[in-house]
Amino acid sequence: MTTRMPSINFTCKEHHCSTRKGGTKINKWLVVSPATYDSYKIYKIHDGLPLIDTEFKNREKAIELAKWIASKYESVFEIWEAWPECELLRVAQYTIPDGVKVYQEIEKVQQHEYIG
Repeated sequence: MTTRMPSINFTCKEHHCSTRKGGTKINKWLVVSPATYDSYKIYKIHDGLPLIDTEFKNREKAIELAKWIASKYESVFEIWEAWPECELLRVAQYTIPDGVKVYQEIEKVQQHEYIG
């Protein structure tokens, strides 16, 4: 039996326009939401921008990666409250456990524009 994750509405500001979207809330900071009619992205709730630019064809894969990122960066997400435009994944790689390795794995994912 799978646990149903909470839904959330947020303002997506991708492509320099504000659009209300719904998505699967990962934590206080991240949401997985449709990017197009057949793909998903991981967005930052506080500013409505993508956390990474990679699109996922499979919603569950996007949620899985978002949960993994959330588990690794949970201790530093609050930096966004004081510094909303911070490139947190890059900046915090030196402060979280195994951060450089974690960031390198995220970079590998970001090299792909689309993951099936």
